[in-house]
Amino acid sequence: MLSFEEMIKEAQKAIEQVNNIIVEEMETNATECVGETQARTPVKTGNLRRSMTHDEVQKNGDTFKVNIGSALEYSEAVEDGHKQKVGQYVPAIKKRLVKPFIQGKHMIRDSVQLQQPKMIEDIKKRIEEEV
Repeated sequence: MLSFEEMIKEAQKAIEQVNNIIVEEMETNATECVGETQARTPVKTGNLRRSMTHDEVQKNGDTFKVNIGSALEYSEAVEDGHKQKVGQYVPAIKKRLVKPFIQGKHMIRDSVQLQQPKMIEDIKKRIEEEV
């Protein structure tokens, strides 16, 4: 029979093991999600697609999170859409703008929504197998 202190140590060991599994699975799934995001990202020069990445998994209390996206200044406009001034001439495309709003591509949002259920299942499966 385990003493109370030994039970506490075993419980802490299990918690640490679960936390490690969560971090590992989130890292793996974030990498897969970046690949999916890159596949969904529209391409003109390829810079936006190549810039997609993820941060390290962060733990704050009982919450884990990982950010996926791009640091390029225009990535948010491609993701969420943007306003533009109708009639303005843009030398880069050699045209005048005709639409007041360009719809976003939502490549990050859609990729995360696809990956989240898989990530949750992967975490559950590993915890059941290893803990």
